[in-house]
Amino acid sequence: MLDSWRLVGAISFYRPRTALPGALFATLTNRVIKVKTTSSTPNLWRRAAYMMQVVDRAEISSQVVPLNQETIFELSPLADRYGLVFTPVRWLPDLTIWVWEYQGTDKPPLDATLTRIESKIDNLSA
Repeated sequence: MLDSWRLVGAISFYRPRTALPGALFATLTNRVIKVKTTSSTPNLWRRAAYMMQVVDRAEISSQVVPLNQETIFELSPLADRYGLVFTPVRWLPDLTIWVWEYQGTDKPPLDATLTRIESKIDNLSA
């Protein structure tokens, strides 16, 4: 699992109070991503930024990104390719955001696994 993540980019904000939203200049294809945030601010605050999943400049989903930690997000499956836009909270003096995309294979859904097991049991009893 450790080798299954690919760093796709990083964004740094200084004085986010005056910063515009920052777009990650990478097209992502897997809906599972990991986001890490760091700031020189002690952990007095919970939020670092708002993350928007966008397709052709249209927002698909929006989530809060926690401060000073790594978080795994499962994004909307509505699009095969998408981008990310981050809007930092205004009260942090600085913020850096790293984004990794999951490169591993997804496990089959539980229903498909159960169907496969049932068919094997049926074959054994036949």
